[in-house]
Amino acid sequence: MNAPLLAMILPAILSFASLGGCADNGWSSDWSKSGDVNVRIDSAAVMKPKMLSKSGKEYEDQFEMLVIHITVENKASDAIKYRRWEAGQLSAGTSLKDDNGKSYQNRLFSTTNAVGGVKGSSTMLESGKQLRDVLLFEPPAEGAKTLKLTLAPQTGSGDGHAFEIPASAWK
Repeated sequence: MNAPLLAMILPAILSFASLGGCADNGWSSDWSKSGDVNVRIDSAAVMKPKMLSKSGKEYEDQFEMLVIHITVENKASDAIKYRRWEAGQLSAGTSLKDDNGKSYQNRLFSTTNAVGGVKGSSTMLESGKQLRDVLLFEPPAEGAKTLKLTLAPQTGSGDGHAFEIPASAWK
């Protein structure tokens, strides 16, 4: 492969790999602030996500899912316990709906984790630090033009996070 071509495609390859295989189409959301926690959607794509088994073996899931990569930032003066929105208490405050009113199911399995996400149901997030996580949902219906993602607050303060994801982000 010639050097100029490699220089053109290498950034895209590295970006794809850093997202755990999620295509980066250039769309990301604005930051959403709730209490001392900021959240941003980095990308969304319908694909067969790369997963990790309990033994740490990587494999491609058999089903296509809506894969949403997020960044979470702790603005508090102390560390917080980051709890995944797909596990435990916070799953009740998490929803994804399209502009036609259809709700989409969360797709996390207890024996696996998506590549690029937090392993397990929680982790400590130090003050001033960020982490990346992955949310998995059933794919949007063909006619959906926007999706509204609602996430419960991570701490006792704040109203949670709300995002609108345009179809161009996942198609």
